[in-house]
Amino acid sequence: MRPFLIALAVFFFFVLGYYALVHNPKSQTPEPTTFEECIKAGNPVMESFPRQCNTKDGKHFTEDVSIVSQKDDLIRVTSPHSGETISSPLTITGEARGSWFFE
Repeated sequence: MRPFLIALAVFFFFVLGYYALVHNPKSQTPEPTTFEECIKAGNPVMESFPRQCNTKDGKHFTEDVSIVSQKDDLIRVTSPHSGETISSPLTITGEARGSWFFE
């Protein structure tokens, strides 16, 4: 009878250990909803421009590469816009303030 109780105790020990590992709330990370969360979750990052991150379940996130100029008060480009497709010949239009430019 004693070996049976020992075997039963060992069985319950393994069942409880498995349950603790699989159903531990700390071991389950929430699904990423942004590019930064995707990286923090340890998913691979494609070195493209803009960078991209894919999760194991097929979700796809792209890095936001909005460029905000720190010199908006000196230079304003009206064309081409950010992300716009350009062609040759390229014409750039806009305004520059001050006397530091020559054309």
